[in-house]
Amino acid sequence: MLPVLPLEVLEEILLNVHPHQVVCVCRLVCHEWKEVVDSDSLWREKCRREGYQTCDSTKLPEDWCLFYFLCKKRHNLIKNPRAEDKLNGWHIMKNGGDQWNIGSVGPNDTDLKYFVTSYE
Repeated sequence: MLPVLPLEVLEEILLNVHPHQVVCVCRLVCHEWKEVVDSDSLWREKCRREGYQTCDSTKLPEDWCLFYFLCKKRHNLIKNPRAEDKLNGWHIMKNGGDQWNIGSVGPNDTDLKYFVTSYE
């Protein structure tokens, strides 16, 4: 029988394993490993080591694991969020007021774009 591995040592080992392996493989080893993988402390430390932090330091994530993976992706889940492709990728359900349009931060075509609308 193998000696029991202290949880602090296990956490340090898991911090050096690929995150998908931690969630998909290591979590299934036993109950103790599952608890460590599901712990806030593991994912909070993983975020700290990789430099992921909240924009507002007074608001901490409710789920550090989810926060870690969202930061890791750094990908907006909305297709074409800044109107680079005009309205492509969007389905307009209602087009009231002055209709949906694309605004620009500056006068050039290369400036940042955004969606605008107004209602009377």
